[in-house]
Amino acid sequence: MIRDTFKSNPGLCELFKRKILERARFVGLSEGLIDFKAQIDMEGTYQDNLRILYREYPQLSQNSDYSRIKSVRLLSGAALEQSWRSYERNNGHEIPELLEDGERILSFPVNTFQSIIDCVTAMVGEKVTKMILHQIGQEIGSTAFNCSRDQILSDNLAEALDRVLSIRGWGQVLDLEKTDHGSRVTYVCTVKGCPLCYKRVSTSPACDIMRGIVSGWLKSLVQKNVESIENACVATGSPPCVFQVTFRK
Repeated sequence: MIRDTFKSNPGLCELFKRKILERARFVGLSEGLIDFKAQIDMEGTYQDNLRILYREYPQLSQNSDYSRIKSVRLLSGAALEQSWRSYERNNGHEIPELLEDGERILSFPVNTFQSIIDCVTAMVGEKVTKMILHQIGQEIGSTAFNCSRDQILSDNLAEALDRVLSIRGWGQVLDLEKTDHGSRVTYVCTVKGCPLCYKRVSTSPACDIMRGIVSGWLKSLVQKNVESIENACVATGSPPCVFQVTFRK
């Protein structure tokens, strides 16, 4: 299939056009600028035509934090094979999924997520909601640790945690400071741009999922039970959010 020409496989040409338009929308390029009649070589393969469009519209090849998301990639190799199989299975209509490394993901605005939290709080109360959100965060943190385990060194903890948070839009880790108190150890994590308190105003810290993510990640690191609190939150007027995680030796 990768070696098929568009002339021998018209469906592949249609998939190519769809992927080009998806990418154009993603990078802010007007779809009307792309003249497929003039720039598609029906005697060429998918990759041949990709090179043509890259030369004509270099914006299509620009990198981004989301370049791994297949629905906005222009596809090659195994990813192209997978997308083509989906296209064929559904009679020329590729399933509208966001896929990353073969796994389906979701994407929606921060305020939508905040509205979900508000609805849960209204139904079960603030105390139960905070507990649930913290547990969800711990699961996310534990999974994130397992995914980044091979990249973690004792002197790059802040960088390693920042990498797993920032790629998902959870904010930026400014600092992760460790203090040894003898019988217990405390980590203080400072996060900028936390989405949970984005444009929020509150009298108490609002980032229970982030507190769970940080504590879950550190719990997996130290392999001990931990306690966590949010010392400062943007929603209460603090510039960054600050999370304190403590465990006994």
